[in-house]
Amino acid sequence: MKTLLPIKAIIFFLLIILGLLSCGDSQSVLESKRMIQDSLVKAEQLHIDSVYAAKKAKEDNYLDSFKNSPIGKAELKAQILANKKKQSILKADQLLADKRAKKAKKVMDKFSCTEDEAIDVLDGKIWIGMTYEMLVYQLGRPYHLNPSNYGSGNQYQACWEGLHPSCFYFKEDHIIYAYN
Repeated sequence: MKTLLPIKAIIFFLLIILGLLSCGDSQSVLESKRMIQDSLVKAEQLHIDSVYAAKKAKEDNYLDSFKNSPIGKAELKAQILANKKKQSILKADQLLADKRAKKAKKVMDKFSCTEDEAIDVLDGKIWIGMTYEMLVYQLGRPYHLNPSNYGSGNQYQACWEGLHPSCFYFKEDHIIYAYN
């Protein structure tokens, strides 16, 4: 309420000036009205700015006093610990990503495959179109490797015990074409 009094006084003063100037010619009256209107707008903006500044100062004082209170200090410590924890998690994730990328690169070099295929191999996924060598990389050597030839070239059945699927089929190109 204290800040409204000066604005009311300014408005009253400007209205008095407007009344006095209304006795002159119409051109100077219009200019005076414009000047008064501009002054009113500026006064209102100054009022708004001063109210905002007062609220901001009050908030800043409150925040400063809160930060210096035991609860504020504890909250600040908790935030710092949370930030440190987030940073350590990010570092750990980055290290794991780097290790995984190195492993994927080795698999890509070893099997001449794409990055997606290398990641699938590392994840233990099995799919039609993967190579027998990728399968051995994942599962180890098969318990049984049965060759067969029915006149169209050698075909192989590689079987592991205790797995499902347990048997994989491939031809001389070593590309898995079926499993059960």
